[in-house]
Amino acid sequence: MAHNIPQQPILAHNTAQLPITQAFIWLEKGGDIFLNQNLDYECFLPYILYLYDDSQLQFLDRYLQIETIRKIISVNQNLVIPHIIKNSYPRIPLTHTTIQSQGQNVQLVSHEATTIRAVLQDVYDLVKSASVFYEMSQSRVKEYCDFIKANPLLFKYLRSDVVRNLEYYLPTILYTWDLSLLGINYKDFIRALVLLENGHILIKCMTTNNPQMFEEIAATLIDIHNHLPSDYKIHLRNMLYTMCALAPHHTFFIRMKLTDLKILPEFALELTLTSCIDVPLYLAGILARDAEWLKFNLFKTDTIATLQNRLMMTLKKELAEPVVPPTNHRNRLCVLLRIICGLNYYFHSYLNQNDLEACLQILTHAESDRLRKLYLCFLLLFWQRILSDSRIRPVFTNAFSKLVNPGNSDLYLIFAYLFNTSQFEQIQEICRETLTLDVMIAQLDNDSEAFIRAQFKEDILAKCALEIEPTTSFSGLGLSKVPQDIAFEVFYVMLTGGVFHKGRVDIQSWILRQLLQAEIPIHAKIGSLLKAYVRSIFEDHLYRSPMTKISEERIIEFFLENVTKVTPAHVLMTYYVLTFNDFAKEKKLSHIQNSDQQKTAYSPRLTELIQARRILTEAEKCDNGYAYRNIYPELLGLMASNYPEIFDVESFLIEEDREIDIPFNNDDVKNIVMTVISELEDSTESVLALKKLEAIAPEYLLIQSDSLILCLLPKLLKREQDPAMLDSIHEIWHSLYSIHPHQAALLFINAVRSEEDRGACFVERDIMLDPLVMFRCDSRVFRCPQIFQIFLKVLKFYMVGSRLRLRRAWQDELTNKDVFPLNKLNYMINSQETLLLSLLMKECETKPSDSQNPDILDQIRTAAFRFLHHMFIENMESLRNLHFLGYATDLIPLTTRRIESMHLCVFWAHELISHEDPKKQLFGLCLAGQLCEVWPMQSTFNLAKNFIIPTIRRKTLEVPENVLSDEGKTILPILVLLFNLFNNLRDEVVALLRGKA
Repeated sequence: MAHNIPQQPILAHNTAQLPITQAFIWLEKGGDIFLNQNLDYECFLPYILYLYDDSQLQFLDRYLQIETIRKIISVNQNLVIPHIIKNSYPRIPLTHTTIQSQGQNVQLVSHEATTIRAVLQDVYDLVKSASVFYEMSQSRVKEYCDFIKANPLLFKYLRSDVVRNLEYYLPTILYTWDLSLLGINYKDFIRALVLLENGHILIKCMTTNNPQMFEEIAATLIDIHNHLPSDYKIHLRNMLYTMCALAPHHTFFIRMKLTDLKILPEFALELTLTSCIDVPLYLAGILARDAEWLKFNLFKTDTIATLQNRLMMTLKKELAEPVVPPTNHRNRLCVLLRIICGLNYYFHSYLNQNDLEACLQILTHAESDRLRKLYLCFLLLFWQRILSDSRIRPVFTNAFSKLVNPGNSDLYLIFAYLFNTSQFEQIQEICRETLTLDVMIAQLDNDSEAFIRAQFKEDILAKCALEIEPTTSFSGLGLSKVPQDIAFEVFYVMLTGGVFHKGRVDIQSWILRQLLQAEIPIHAKIGSLLKAYVRSIFEDHLYRSPMTKISEERIIEFFLENVTKVTPAHVLMTYYVLTFNDFAKEKKLSHIQNSDQQKTAYSPRLTELIQARRILTEAEKCDNGYAYRNIYPELLGLMASNYPEIFDVESFLIEEDREIDIPFNNDDVKNIVMTVISELEDSTESVLALKKLEAIAPEYLLIQSDSLILCLLPKLLKREQDPAMLDSIHEIWHSLYSIHPHQAALLFINAVRSEEDRGACFVERDIMLDPLVMFRCDSRVFRCPQIFQIFLKVLKFYMVGSRLRLRRAWQDELTNKDVFPLNKLNYMINSQETLLLSLLMKECETKPSDSQNPDILDQIRTAAFRFLHHMFIENMESLRNLHFLGYATDLIPLTTRRIESMHLCVFWAHELISHEDPKKQLFGLCLAGQLCEVWPMQSTFNLAKNFIIPTIRRKTLEVPENVLSDEGKTILPILVLLFNLFNNLRDEVVALLRGKA
């Protein structure tokens, strides 16, 4: 940012060494003054007299001050230091009473001692007060500086107009005396010196009399910068200026320190222009590392003009006299062009016509990709200026068309679309990435924008875009370190912008290719790209969309051909199919007709083929979740909404506990399976083979799962039960279920079909829509605990899946005027699930054959009751529905005691007792009686008092002959139970039994 800032003149460029500078360099290098006696040592006399034997320095007698300095050096510090008052320095609040230090008029043994004492007192006061204020805020430091400025008597002995030869007193005191007793040193004084307006004068004597400590002194000054208020940073600048004038060869060091700390940029830039010869190199480094340092600072207009002139002269010379080899020439042009672009943004520099024409000539030298990209950025940054000038506009047109054309597909694809869709922010981002500078591009006026946009055609652009592959790097633009990043980004932006629609180009084959060729980790943009593709199929612009969905047959073919391993293509194809189906159903629910085959959802034939659990597990675990992290949350949501049945906690835990898989050959697995089946009569051999299968990862068992489940399970049911074999098949099935529950569940149902259904083969959709067919299985399933546990797992699987499939089937019929309402659908689903639970309870009833092995029945009931408990917890309404439907009353004592959630029946048992159906009343009374016995508490007491006893009275005793009815014989024991449970009801029970009201 350019401003007119009055400051001290900077060093003259290429100034010849001054005599004082020559002497400084000689002493700094440790040169012997006797070997170079003609140098100007006037400012260095304290330093020389301190280092050398005075008796040998007769040649210094030419300086009139030599005797004064000898007297100063000869003063005994022990006679002066005790007279320093240690509490006289200014404090907060600042008051005029602190201006006059005590004992200022103390007279010592000599004039020099008295002067030293006065100077030293001010040095001490300044150092101590500075250390106090530097620890405070900048506002406090400013307040103190203002106070010093307003009170000229303060620190007056640190002014040359008050103390003659002060430049000799100060270095003598601070460099030769031991001031540790006062707690100060020369570094503290240098830090404090910045607070004084004449600090730039005093720093000279401090530097000349300690030449070998130049860089340490400079660093000490620079480090105090952040403590200074902005108004007084000019003090620091002037002091550094004085030091650079004294020792110009240290300019690079001071500039380096300023640059590293990112302070005083205008001074660092002026030093570069006046005392350094590396202007382009320095600016290139600043723009590469610390460009923001320049952004928020003020610069003199003359400095910026000088800088621009210097750069343009260098550029014109480079164009006229190229350096060799050519690579050096191109590198220099890259540096200069980047600096010019940076100056335009950070300093708002203005290039005249001659300068613009010189810059435009770079195109003839732009033989490297990097230089072409920088040249393009130059055109973009200055396009408003160039296009507004009719004299140089043709040059711009010619240059831009050479850089951006269909032959140069990288630039053409990016800029053609960005211009046609007015994506100026993205164009600006390209420039920022290429230049690595935070530049801004001026907005084009309508004429200029139309002029550039007219050079691109959508049909050409769309066809060129189909050539984009993940490996397309768009090199040199600096848009991304990963080629896929920009390739997919460009394609995505063009797709969402309607370029393919306007160009009448279908991208289906391109999308399919990306899915099949995908690698992990998948690209962050591919999820958004697939959603945009799906959306583009359904959205027509001014005409019908040219997009087509991927053929269902092609996807089915892919899933059937690739079953051994889950690849990125499986995950992405699943993500695409489920996204498409959700979008299609959403459109249908919005009453948007999808008569076009391209806009209809994929059929259940495809969705049931997807190994949902296995694919979800791969997406979750691959590369510790990193591989698919960009689509996993959405994929998880899609799976939950399309396959809710796969979310089984137990199976997830089995998957979590699996150890590292050991690869198995498919033939080896097959041989083991055949051994199990063929050696079934030999129990020992089959058990050993099954144990081997238990240790094999389910991925390798999956191919042989048909033979393993379909062939083995029926044979095991027909044989007398072998617990070891049944346990093994139970573990193997659960292992298969953990990665592919759909296949494991369907194989189980077909394996345990009853003899009547052996001629048929169930398919998943049939069972999902009518899970009641599960209870048509072989009755031996219900008396084999291991197989029954599998049955319960499958039952839960199809119950959960059935809810979704029935709702989806209902949604598919929404366009039909005769479709029944949603509440009826929910009633049908609840009725179906209640009937399934009722059938399960029926299998828990005692059968004649159970007398031979009562332990088996007990295990079956335990598993069934545990299953029911979980179902009741998930849906308390199912608990109510099951009991209103009813089951065998001899199971009530078991259910109330072995199903933990049965206590919830207390809340609605009175409804069942009060039901108008006598059978339901009787069932309700039996249930209520058992609830009272298992959970004797206030709520069951109220239930007994208000509902059980009145209902029993009405059903058993309110008859003319007071004869006990048949129902009474069943429920009379309930009264005995209540008599024993609730003392407060005993009188009422006794009265009821005696027939008293």
